[in-house]
Amino acid sequence: MSDSAQQYNSVISERSASVNMLFGSIVTVDGSSNSGAILFSTDGQDKTKQVDLPTFCSPDGIGLRFTPFAEPYISHAIRIYQEAGEYAALSYTPVNTNLIDNKESTSFQGTSPLRYLYPGEVSINSGKHAELFMNKEGGVIISDTNFNAIEIDPRMCTIVTSAVNTRHELDSVRIRAGNITRPVDPITTEEIYLVMDGADQQHEFLVEVGNVVDSDGTEPALPSVGIIGLGTRIYDEQGRFYQFGAADAQFLVKTASGGGIGISDAGDIYFIDYNSGSSTVFGGGETGDKWIRAGANAICISATTGIALNHALGSNIDLSMDGAITLVEYSKGYHIQLTSTGYNLDCGTAKANYTAGIHNIMGDIAMLGTVSIGASPTYNVLRAVPFALFFDMHIHIGPGAPPSIPLSTLISVPGNPYCALNFNVS
Repeated sequence: MSDSAQQYNSVISERSASVNMLFGSIVTVDGSSNSGAILFSTDGQDKTKQVDLPTFCSPDGIGLRFTPFAEPYISHAIRIYQEAGEYAALSYTPVNTNLIDNKESTSFQGTSPLRYLYPGEVSINSGKHAELFMNKEGGVIISDTNFNAIEIDPRMCTIVTSAVNTRHELDSVRIRAGNITRPVDPITTEEIYLVMDGADQQHEFLVEVGNVVDSDGTEPALPSVGIIGLGTRIYDEQGRFYQFGAADAQFLVKTASGGGIGISDAGDIYFIDYNSGSSTVFGGGETGDKWIRAGANAICISATTGIALNHALGSNIDLSMDGAITLVEYSKGYHIQLTSTGYNLDCGTAKANYTAGIHNIMGDIAMLGTVSIGASPTYNVLRAVPFALFFDMHIHIGPGAPPSIPLSTLISVPGNPYCALNFNVS
Protein backbone atom coordinates (compact mmCIF):
# COMPACT_ATOMS: atom_id res chain seq x y z
CA MET A 1 0.00 0.00 0.00
CA SER A 2 1.33 3.41 -0.90
CA ASP A 3 2.03 6.06 1.68
CA SER A 4 -0.81 8.22 0.35
CA ALA A 5 -3.26 5.36 0.62
CA GLN A 6 -2.18 4.60 4.15
CA GLN A 7 -2.54 8.30 5.03
CA TYR A 8 -6.06 8.40 3.55
CA ASN A 9 -7.16 5.32 5.48
CA SER A 10 -5.79 6.86 8.62
CA VAL A 11 -7.88 9.99 8.09
CA ILE A 12 -11.00 7.90 7.40
CA SER A 13 -10.47 5.88 10.53
CA GLU A 14 -9.92 9.01 12.58
CA ARG A 15 -13.09 10.64 11.32
CA SER A 16 -15.09 7.49 11.96
CA ALA A 17 -14.09 7.58 15.57
CA SER A 18 -14.59 11.34 16.01
CA VAL A 19 -17.66 13.40 16.87
CA ASN A 20 -18.21 16.79 15.23
CA MET A 21 -20.74 19.50 16.19
CA LEU A 22 -22.15 21.35 13.19
CA PHE A 23 -24.85 23.99 12.62
CA GLY A 24 -27.49 23.30 10.03
CA SER A 25 -30.63 24.93 8.61
CA ILE A 26 -34.00 23.18 8.64
CA VAL A 27 -35.11 22.89 5.02
CA THR A 28 -38.29 20.83 5.38
CA VAL A 29 -40.23 19.36 8.30
CA ASP A 30 -42.54 16.38 8.70
CA GLY A 31 -44.85 16.92 11.66
CA SER A 32 -46.17 13.36 11.68
CA SER A 33 -42.71 11.85 12.20
CA ASN A 34 -41.14 14.87 13.96
CA SER A 35 -38.30 14.83 11.44
CA GLY A 36 -36.78 17.31 9.06
CA ALA A 37 -34.27 17.76 6.28
CA ILE A 38 -31.16 19.51 7.61
CA LEU A 39 -28.85 21.46 5.33
CA PHE A 40 -25.28 21.75 6.59
CA SER A 41 -21.79 22.22 5.22
CA THR A 42 -18.81 19.91 5.82
CA ASP A 43 -15.42 19.95 4.20
CA GLY A 44 -16.66 22.85 2.09
CA GLN A 45 -19.58 20.90 0.66
CA ASP A 46 -23.29 21.38 1.34
CA LYS A 47 -25.20 18.28 2.38
CA THR A 48 -28.84 17.58 3.24
CA LYS A 49 -29.76 14.79 5.64
CA GLN A 50 -33.11 13.65 7.06
CA VAL A 51 -32.88 13.52 10.86
CA ASP A 52 -35.18 13.32 13.84
CA LEU A 53 -35.84 16.77 15.27
CA PRO A 54 -35.21 17.55 18.95
CA THR A 55 -38.09 16.72 21.24
CA PHE A 56 -38.90 17.57 24.84
CA CYS A 57 -41.46 14.86 25.57
CA SER A 58 -41.45 11.17 26.36
CA PRO A 59 -42.33 8.45 23.83
CA ASP A 60 -45.84 8.51 25.36
CA GLY A 61 -46.21 12.20 24.53
CA ILE A 62 -45.69 13.63 28.01
CA GLY A 63 -43.91 16.97 27.77
CA LEU A 64 -43.51 19.75 25.22
CA ARG A 65 -43.90 19.25 21.48
CA PHE A 66 -43.51 21.73 18.66
CA THR A 67 -42.63 21.75 14.99
CA PRO A 68 -40.17 24.48 13.93
CA PHE A 69 -40.42 26.71 10.89
CA ALA A 70 -38.67 25.47 7.76
CA GLU A 71 -37.00 28.75 6.90
CA PRO A 72 -33.30 29.06 6.09
CA TYR A 73 -31.17 31.11 8.49
CA ILE A 74 -34.03 31.34 11.00
CA SER A 75 -34.47 27.87 12.52
CA HIS A 76 -31.14 26.18 13.15
CA ALA A 77 -30.24 22.87 14.79
CA ILE A 78 -27.13 21.58 16.56
CA ARG A 79 -26.18 18.11 15.33
CA ILE A 80 -23.83 15.29 16.19
CA TYR A 81 -22.01 14.42 13.00
CA GLN A 82 -20.16 11.16 12.43
CA GLU A 83 -18.23 10.05 9.39
CA ALA A 84 -20.07 6.76 9.50
CA GLY A 85 -23.14 8.62 8.23
CA GLU A 86 -25.15 8.80 11.43
CA TYR A 87 -26.68 12.17 12.28
CA ALA A 88 -28.67 13.18 15.34
CA ALA A 89 -30.19 16.59 16.09
CA LEU A 90 -29.48 17.53 19.70
CA SER A 91 -31.21 20.89 20.20
CA TYR A 92 -31.80 24.28 18.64
CA THR A 93 -29.32 27.11 18.68
CA PRO A 94 -29.74 29.80 21.35
CA VAL A 95 -32.30 32.54 20.78
CA ASN A 96 -30.99 35.65 19.08
CA THR A 97 -30.51 38.26 21.79
CA ASN A 98 -31.92 41.05 19.61
CA LEU A 99 -35.36 39.36 19.84
CA ILE A 100 -35.48 39.63 23.65
CA ASP A 101 -37.09 42.60 25.38
CA ASN A 102 -35.33 44.51 28.18
CA LYS A 103 -36.16 44.48 31.89
CA GLU A 104 -38.31 47.62 31.59
CA SER A 105 -40.31 46.13 28.68
CA THR A 106 -39.77 49.28 26.64
CA SER A 107 -38.67 47.67 23.38
CA PHE A 108 -40.97 47.71 20.39
CA GLN A 109 -43.00 44.51 20.30
CA GLY A 110 -42.56 44.05 16.58
CA THR A 111 -38.77 43.93 16.76
CA SER A 112 -38.48 42.38 20.25
CA PRO A 113 -41.30 39.81 20.43
CA LEU A 114 -39.86 37.73 23.29
CA ARG A 115 -40.33 38.91 26.86
CA TYR A 116 -37.49 39.32 29.30
CA LEU A 117 -37.37 36.37 31.70
CA TYR A 118 -36.36 36.58 35.34
CA PRO A 119 -34.88 33.50 37.04
CA GLY A 120 -37.57 30.84 37.44
CA GLU A 121 -39.94 32.26 34.81
CA VAL A 122 -41.14 30.12 31.91
CA SER A 123 -42.34 31.26 28.49
CA ILE A 124 -43.71 29.01 25.77
CA ASN A 125 -43.98 30.94 22.51
CA SER A 126 -45.54 29.78 19.26
CA GLY A 127 -43.43 31.95 16.99
CA LYS A 128 -46.57 33.94 16.07
CA HIS A 129 -46.49 35.63 19.49
CA ALA A 130 -49.09 33.36 21.09
CA GLU A 131 -47.68 32.59 24.53
CA LEU A 132 -48.07 30.69 27.76
CA PHE A 133 -46.16 32.60 30.43
CA MET A 134 -45.58 31.66 34.07
CA ASN A 135 -44.11 34.61 35.98
CA LYS A 136 -41.99 34.91 39.09
CA GLU A 137 -45.04 35.66 41.28
CA GLY A 138 -46.56 32.30 40.40
CA GLY A 139 -49.15 33.76 38.04
CA VAL A 140 -50.08 32.51 34.58
CA ILE A 141 -50.81 34.49 31.41
CA ILE A 142 -52.23 32.97 28.23
CA SER A 143 -52.20 35.35 25.27
CA ASP A 144 -52.69 35.18 21.52
CA THR A 145 -51.05 36.97 18.63
CA ASN A 146 -53.38 39.98 19.07
CA PHE A 147 -52.62 40.13 22.82
CA ASN A 148 -56.05 38.91 23.89
CA ALA A 149 -55.21 37.31 27.21
CA ILE A 150 -56.35 35.42 30.28
CA GLU A 151 -54.36 36.29 33.39
CA ILE A 152 -54.44 34.40 36.68
CA ASP A 153 -53.20 36.74 39.42
CA PRO A 154 -52.27 34.86 42.62
CA ARG A 155 -51.67 38.04 44.61
CA MET A 156 -55.26 39.29 44.17
CA CYS A 157 -56.77 35.81 43.63
CA THR A 158 -58.27 37.20 40.42
CA ILE A 159 -58.75 35.94 36.88
CA VAL A 160 -58.61 38.81 34.38
CA THR A 161 -59.82 38.41 30.79
CA SER A 162 -58.64 40.99 28.27
CA ALA A 163 -60.32 40.44 24.91
CA VAL A 164 -62.38 42.15 22.25
CA ASN A 165 -65.05 39.45 22.42
CA THR A 166 -65.76 36.56 24.76
CA ARG A 167 -68.04 33.57 24.35
CA HIS A 168 -68.39 30.91 27.01
CA GLU A 169 -70.07 27.60 26.21
CA LEU A 170 -71.06 25.97 29.49
CA ASP A 171 -73.49 23.16 30.31
CA SER A 172 -76.61 24.40 28.44
CA VAL A 173 -75.51 27.98 29.18
CA ARG A 174 -73.97 30.45 26.74
CA ILE A 175 -72.43 33.77 27.77
CA ARG A 176 -71.53 36.41 25.19
CA ALA A 177 -69.76 39.71 25.89
CA GLY A 178 -68.06 42.35 23.77
CA ASN A 179 -68.76 43.07 20.12
CA ILE A 180 -71.93 41.48 18.77
CA THR A 181 -71.24 38.56 16.44
CA ARG A 182 -73.69 35.97 15.14
CA PRO A 183 -73.64 33.01 12.72
CA VAL A 184 -76.17 34.65 10.41
CA ASP A 185 -75.00 32.75 7.30
CA PRO A 186 -77.44 29.81 6.91
CA ILE A 187 -74.75 27.66 5.26
CA THR A 188 -71.97 28.01 7.81
CA THR A 189 -71.71 28.50 11.56
CA GLU A 190 -68.97 31.09 11.17
CA GLU A 191 -69.87 34.25 13.07
CA ILE A 192 -69.62 37.77 11.64
CA TYR A 193 -69.73 41.21 13.24
CA LEU A 194 -73.10 42.95 13.35
CA VAL A 195 -73.09 46.73 13.00
CA MET A 196 -75.84 49.34 13.20
CA ASP A 197 -76.68 51.89 10.53
CA GLY A 198 -73.73 54.22 10.16
CA ALA A 199 -71.26 51.34 10.66
CA ASP A 200 -71.21 51.68 14.45
CA GLN A 201 -70.11 48.46 16.09
CA GLN A 202 -72.64 47.03 18.54
CA HIS A 203 -71.81 45.61 21.96
CA GLU A 204 -73.59 43.25 24.33
CA PHE A 205 -73.59 41.17 27.48
CA LEU A 206 -75.92 38.22 26.93
CA VAL A 207 -76.65 35.11 28.97
CA GLU A 208 -78.74 32.29 27.50
CA VAL A 209 -79.84 29.51 29.83
CA GLY A 210 -81.15 26.17 28.59
CA ASN A 211 -79.56 26.12 25.15
CA VAL A 212 -80.71 23.08 23.18
CA VAL A 213 -79.33 22.05 19.78
CA ASP A 214 -81.77 20.11 17.59
CA SER A 215 -80.84 17.02 15.60
CA ASP A 216 -80.29 19.17 12.47
CA GLY A 217 -77.70 21.28 14.32
CA THR A 218 -79.90 24.35 14.72
CA GLU A 219 -81.07 25.95 17.96
CA PRO A 220 -84.64 26.88 18.95
CA ALA A 221 -85.59 30.55 18.83
CA LEU A 222 -85.65 30.69 22.64
CA PRO A 223 -83.62 28.64 25.16
CA SER A 224 -85.62 26.29 27.36
CA VAL A 225 -85.20 28.62 30.37
CA GLY A 226 -84.66 32.12 28.98
CA ILE A 227 -82.26 34.95 28.24
CA ILE A 228 -81.00 38.11 29.92
CA GLY A 229 -79.24 40.70 27.82
CA LEU A 230 -77.84 44.22 27.96
CA GLY A 231 -76.50 45.83 24.82
CA THR A 232 -76.76 48.31 21.98
CA ARG A 233 -79.39 45.92 20.69
CA ILE A 234 -80.52 42.52 21.96
CA TYR A 235 -80.04 39.80 19.32
CA ASP A 236 -81.13 36.18 19.28
CA GLU A 237 -78.95 33.43 17.83
CA GLN A 238 -80.41 33.97 14.35
CA GLY A 239 -79.27 37.60 14.30
CA ARG A 240 -82.77 39.05 14.82
CA PHE A 241 -83.05 41.94 17.27
CA TYR A 242 -85.89 42.71 19.70
CA GLN A 243 -87.96 45.91 19.61
CA PHE A 244 -90.63 47.58 21.76
CA GLY A 245 -92.83 49.36 19.27
CA ALA A 246 -90.44 51.36 17.10
CA ALA A 247 -87.71 51.46 19.77
CA ASP A 248 -84.84 48.97 20.09
CA ALA A 249 -84.57 46.85 23.23
CA GLN A 250 -81.39 47.58 25.19
CA PHE A 251 -82.18 45.43 28.22
CA LEU A 252 -84.29 42.29 28.09
CA VAL A 253 -85.27 39.42 30.34
CA LYS A 254 -87.34 36.87 28.46
CA THR A 255 -88.30 33.48 29.87
CA ALA A 256 -89.63 30.46 28.07
CA SER A 257 -92.67 30.53 30.38
CA GLY A 258 -93.74 33.83 28.78
CA GLY A 259 -92.75 36.50 31.30
CA GLY A 260 -90.40 39.35 30.45
CA ILE A 261 -88.91 42.67 31.48
CA GLY A 262 -87.41 45.13 29.02
CA ILE A 263 -86.00 48.65 28.66
CA SER A 264 -85.94 50.38 25.29
CA ASP A 265 -83.36 52.82 23.95
CA ALA A 266 -85.94 55.56 24.67
CA GLY A 267 -85.85 54.70 28.39
CA ASP A 268 -89.30 53.02 28.47
CA ILE A 269 -89.65 50.14 30.95
CA TYR A 270 -91.82 47.17 29.99
CA PHE A 271 -93.28 44.34 32.08
CA ILE A 272 -94.52 41.88 29.49
CA ASP A 273 -96.67 38.75 29.39
CA TYR A 274 -95.78 37.19 26.04
CA ASN A 275 -98.57 34.63 26.38
CA SER A 276 -101.49 37.10 26.46
CA GLY A 277 -99.77 40.22 25.15
CA SER A 278 -100.65 42.12 28.32
CA SER A 279 -98.05 44.57 29.55
CA THR A 280 -97.25 47.37 31.93
CA VAL A 281 -95.25 50.27 30.49
CA PHE A 282 -93.48 53.05 32.34
CA GLY A 283 -92.59 55.58 29.69
CA GLY A 284 -89.22 57.30 29.83
CA GLY A 285 -88.46 61.00 29.69
CA GLU A 286 -89.90 63.94 31.62
CA THR A 287 -93.45 63.40 30.29
CA GLY A 288 -93.38 59.62 29.90
CA ASP A 289 -96.77 57.87 29.85
CA LYS A 290 -97.57 54.97 32.17
CA TRP A 291 -99.68 52.11 30.80
CA ILE A 292 -101.16 49.07 32.48
CA ARG A 293 -102.90 46.70 30.09
CA ALA A 294 -104.68 43.40 30.75
CA GLY A 295 -106.16 42.06 27.53
CA ALA A 296 -108.12 44.98 26.02
CA ASN A 297 -108.52 46.77 29.37
CA ALA A 298 -106.03 49.56 30.00
CA ILE A 299 -105.10 52.37 32.35
CA CYS A 300 -103.03 55.29 31.07
CA ILE A 301 -101.38 58.00 33.16
CA SER A 302 -99.88 60.79 31.08
CA ALA A 303 -98.22 64.07 31.95
CA THR A 304 -99.69 65.59 28.77
CA THR A 305 -103.21 64.11 28.53
CA GLY A 306 -104.12 63.15 32.11
CA ILE A 307 -105.49 59.83 33.38
CA ALA A 308 -107.68 57.45 31.41
CA LEU A 309 -109.27 54.08 32.23
CA ASN A 310 -110.45 52.16 29.16
CA HIS A 311 -112.72 49.10 29.30
CA ALA A 312 -112.47 46.32 26.73
CA LEU A 313 -116.03 47.11 25.45
CA GLY A 314 -115.29 50.79 24.94
CA SER A 315 -116.44 52.47 28.15
CA ASN A 316 -113.94 54.84 29.68
CA ILE A 317 -113.27 57.25 32.50
CA ASP A 318 -111.15 60.27 31.66
CA LEU A 319 -109.51 62.81 33.97
CA SER A 320 -108.17 65.49 31.66
CA MET A 321 -105.33 67.92 32.32
CA ASP A 322 -107.79 70.80 32.92
CA GLY A 323 -109.34 68.86 35.82
CA ALA A 324 -112.52 67.77 34.04
CA ILE A 325 -113.94 64.31 34.79
CA THR A 326 -115.78 62.37 32.09
CA LEU A 327 -117.54 58.97 32.32
CA VAL A 328 -118.58 57.52 28.95
CA GLU A 329 -120.87 54.50 28.39
CA TYR A 330 -119.74 52.14 25.59
CA SER A 331 -122.92 51.45 23.50
CA LYS A 332 -124.55 54.87 22.91
CA GLY A 333 -121.91 57.23 24.17
CA TYR A 334 -124.05 58.39 27.13
CA HIS A 335 -121.81 60.33 29.46
CA ILE A 336 -121.48 62.33 32.66
CA GLN A 337 -119.08 65.25 32.74
CA LEU A 338 -117.87 67.49 35.55
CA THR A 339 -115.99 70.61 34.50
CA SER A 340 -115.03 73.93 36.02
CA THR A 341 -118.22 75.40 34.56
CA GLY A 342 -120.65 72.82 35.91
CA TYR A 343 -122.17 69.36 35.63
CA ASN A 344 -123.55 67.68 32.51
CA LEU A 345 -125.57 64.46 32.25
CA ASP A 346 -126.33 63.30 28.70
CA CYS A 347 -128.51 60.22 28.26
CA GLY A 348 -129.98 61.21 24.89
CA THR A 349 -133.54 59.80 24.78
CA ALA A 350 -132.83 57.20 27.47
CA LYS A 351 -134.03 57.39 31.08
CA ALA A 352 -132.25 59.36 33.78
CA ASN A 353 -133.32 58.03 37.19
CA TYR A 354 -132.52 59.87 40.40
CA THR A 355 -133.39 58.34 43.79
CA ALA A 356 -132.53 59.67 47.24
CA GLY A 357 -134.07 60.05 50.72
CA ILE A 358 -133.46 63.79 50.87
CA HIS A 359 -133.43 65.93 47.72
CA ASN A 360 -131.57 69.24 47.84
CA ILE A 361 -131.58 71.20 44.60
CA MET A 362 -130.36 74.74 45.18
CA GLY A 363 -129.27 77.67 43.12
CA ASP A 364 -127.04 80.45 44.39
CA ILE A 365 -129.54 83.01 45.83
CA ALA A 366 -126.92 85.66 46.44
CA MET A 367 -125.86 85.46 42.79
CA LEU A 368 -129.49 85.18 41.61
CA GLY A 369 -128.69 81.78 40.19
CA THR A 370 -131.39 79.46 38.91
CA VAL A 371 -132.24 75.80 39.15
CA SER A 372 -134.17 74.97 35.99
CA ILE A 373 -136.13 71.75 35.54
CA GLY A 374 -138.13 71.53 32.34
CA ALA A 375 -139.58 74.39 30.28
CA SER A 376 -140.86 77.87 31.29
CA PRO A 377 -144.67 77.15 31.28
CA THR A 378 -144.37 75.30 34.61
CA TYR A 379 -142.55 78.15 36.30
CA ASN A 380 -145.65 79.66 37.96
CA VAL A 381 -147.07 76.27 38.86
CA LEU A 382 -144.14 75.38 41.09
CA ARG A 383 -144.04 78.87 42.59
CA ALA A 384 -147.88 78.78 43.22
CA VAL A 385 -148.09 82.38 42.10
CA PRO A 386 -151.84 82.29 41.05
CA PHE A 387 -152.89 80.74 44.37
CA ALA A 388 -150.85 83.19 46.39
CA LEU A 389 -152.35 86.14 44.61
CA PHE A 390 -155.92 84.76 45.02
CA PHE A 391 -155.33 84.10 48.73
CA ASP A 392 -154.06 87.63 49.30
CA MET A 393 -157.20 89.13 47.66
CA HIS A 394 -159.71 86.85 49.46
CA ILE A 395 -161.53 88.79 52.26
CA HIS A 396 -163.64 87.54 55.17
CA ILE A 397 -166.04 90.17 56.71
CA GLY A 398 -166.19 90.53 60.45
CA PRO A 399 -163.81 90.59 63.37
CA GLY A 400 -163.62 86.79 63.69
CA ALA A 401 -159.87 86.50 62.82
CA PRO A 402 -156.74 88.60 62.94
CA PRO A 403 -155.35 90.04 59.74
CA SER A 404 -153.35 87.37 57.82
CA ILE A 405 -149.83 87.70 56.34
CA PRO A 406 -149.96 87.95 52.53
CA LEU A 407 -148.86 84.58 51.09
CA SER A 408 -147.11 86.17 48.14
CA THR A 409 -144.50 87.61 50.50
CA LEU A 410 -143.55 84.10 51.65
CA ILE A 411 -142.93 83.06 48.08
CA SER A 412 -140.74 85.99 47.14
CA VAL A 413 -138.80 86.77 50.35
CA PRO A 414 -135.10 85.76 49.93
CA GLY A 415 -133.79 83.45 52.67
CA ASN A 416 -137.23 82.19 53.72
CA PRO A 417 -137.15 78.34 54.06
CA TYR A 418 -140.32 78.11 52.00
CA CYS A 419 -139.05 80.33 49.24
CA ALA A 420 -139.27 78.95 45.67
CA LEU A 421 -137.43 81.87 44.16
CA ASN A 422 -135.81 81.16 40.74
CA PHE A 423 -136.99 77.53 40.65
CA ASN A 424 -138.43 76.51 37.26
CA VAL A 425 -140.30 73.27 36.55
CA SER A 426 -142.12 72.06 33.43
